[in-house]
Amino acid sequence: MRISLPSISYIVARSWPDSIIGRKNQLPWHLRTDLQRFRTITLGHPIIMGRKTYVSIGRALPGRANIVLSRTSVYGANSSIWQYDETALLWAETRESALFFADVISIAKEKTDFFVIGGAEMYLIFRDLFNKIYLTEVLTANKLHREPGDAVFDYKFDNRQWNAIETASIPAGPKDDFPSRFTVWERKTKYTRYVDVKDHYTEDETRKKWVKDQLEFFDDYKLRNPSKPLRIPYQYQLFDDGGHGV
Repeated sequence: MRISLPSISYIVARSWPDSIIGRKNQLPWHLRTDLQRFRTITLGHPIIMGRKTYVSIGRALPGRANIVLSRTSVYGANSSIWQYDETALLWAETRESALFFADVISIAKEKTDFFVIGGAEMYLIFRDLFNKIYLTEVLTANKLHREPGDAVFDYKFDNRQWNAIETASIPAGPKDDFPSRFTVWERKTKYTRYVDVKDHYTEDETRKKWVKDQLEFFDDYKLRNPSKPLRIPYQYQLFDDGGHGV
């Protein structure tokens, strides 16, 4: 039996017509309207970002599992999936690890998708997997031109492969630098990730041997270190001394 995994969505704000998404690791505009929409769309979902995006934000966004994909992870007491709360900060060193965190948390929270929020390298890393994009095009006209070093998202949407399921023109509000155009694009033929349940089955004898080995390890540890406190990792707390589930 196959179980479908959560779908991957992008959320992007880029300039039009130059497709700029960042300059000097900052947004080159302020759009209060778009920031509020970003919060509404992503709240309660896992979000994946690169280190530079995390640094530019300066904190974990509240009400979301913030997964930072970086070659140099920062580990700490709160950087563990076992310490997960409504607001979480998790570090992943590979695409597979980031997807694992996002999948587990999405399934636990009964969410059907999670979001990649930037920057440019992250959009490239997950480019073959995303099925939907919430795209804000900031209508900068002639007031913002691409410069060397700008981060860009220049993906072009082919109407043979994508449907625009929602579109709206947004006038500049009192706290917006520019007007914008908001579009939700959805892939016509979705890319589906799945797991095969049988791949996760464990034979009874193998499971019993694993439990026996772990219990013997802790028994031996207690004999060799009678005065040292023993902290049992979370996964081993699933079993009591007799090897039965608790």
